[in-house]
Amino acid sequence: LRGPLAKHSDRGTSLPFVLLVGNHSSGKSSFVNYVLGRKVQTAGVAPTDDCFTVIAPGPSDVDQDGPALVGDPDMGFANLR
Repeated sequence: LRGPLAKHSDRGTSLPFVLLVGNHSSGKSSFVNYVLGRKVQTAGVAPTDDCFTVIAPGPSDVDQDGPALVGDPDMGFANLR
């Protein structure tokens, strides 16, 4: 196992991780919104995002800044620091 979960691979995760990449304005955000059945990502002709987004199940929608997300050992992204 390689990547952000390698350090804690013995713990496993209940979340599937999917990486969606593509050229500018190629429909990535629209695809995510379609699959989830609601507007999660802002879509537009001009660039709308310059970072990564983690979408996970939970009781409510929460926006969390990158350092807080990377610092959470349960998410498995600590190696991105």
